[in-house]
Amino acid sequence: MITNDSLKRLGLKAGSLVTTEVKAPWVILQKAHIGPSCTAENMFRGTVAQILRCKLITEFSVRIQDGTELCSVVTKESRHRLGINEGDDVWVMFNSFAVVLHVD
Repeated sequence: MITNDSLKRLGLKAGSLVTTEVKAPWVILQKAHIGPSCTAENMFRGTVAQILRCKLITEFSVRIQDGTELCSVVTKESRHRLGINEGDDVWVMFNSFAVVLHVD
């Protein structure tokens, strides 16, 4: 979702090639054995490929079906609450407002 002003500034037209990104803190994770319970418009099922634990935050890398890897960053407390481990099937979710477009 973008504003009309952004549409003009980016020069987007039907068939334009764009790159998208979502900042990791905006990516929500949930274990896959539970149906996705979120209002996010973008929901992908994937497998946790890697977990990088730091003192305050944890970064999860999740590989979805087409091979794309999505990252999520959560607090240490959230990591414990989520109980997600490498190899787990998870839902990766984000809202359309979290997507940033880049024109090549």
